[in-house]
Amino acid sequence: MDDEPLSVNLSVLAKLNISEKLNTRQSLFKIQSSYKYVPEFVVRFIMGSSRHGDFARIRSLYAQAFGLIHEPRIQRLVADSLKGLRNLRVTYQDDPTLLSRIDILIQDVSHKLPENATENDAEKNSSAANSAAASASDDRGASAGGAAAPPEAAGFAVSEDTR
Repeated sequence: MDDEPLSVNLSVLAKLNISEKLNTRQSLFKIQSSYKYVPEFVVRFIMGSSRHGDFARIRSLYAQAFGLIHEPRIQRLVADSLKGLRNLRVTYQDDPTLLSRIDILIQDVSHKLPENATENDAEKNSSAANSAAASASDDRGASAGGAAAPPEAAGFAVSEDTR
């Protein structure tokens, strides 16, 4: 199976910056050039493009990628493409429907990536370790001598009136 269009399209998506539009009307995706004197809606109308149609083709791209997700190269391309999806999310932040669709796609893609589970586990373990360390240091401070240290020991100025 020739997966060049899949690889190229994932790579193009990874290169998408905030405020750039993606043209998905051909077999190979393109980052839409901006036309200085022509409003974007006119360009999209002439090209027969819409943000929801383009998004449907992006979803289709990921469906195809998930069929090959066991390949390390495809895993890397899919992981890299998440940057473009996040940028697309910022670009369309004023469209709640598309924003929700992008959020769901980002979640789906993240969950399909094998390394995602280990990253989440590492974050959870790190967070739990940090919480345990903070709790232990709080316990040591309170249990030293059975009372908490005086405020001036923590660097707070205490006037005679407040004692």
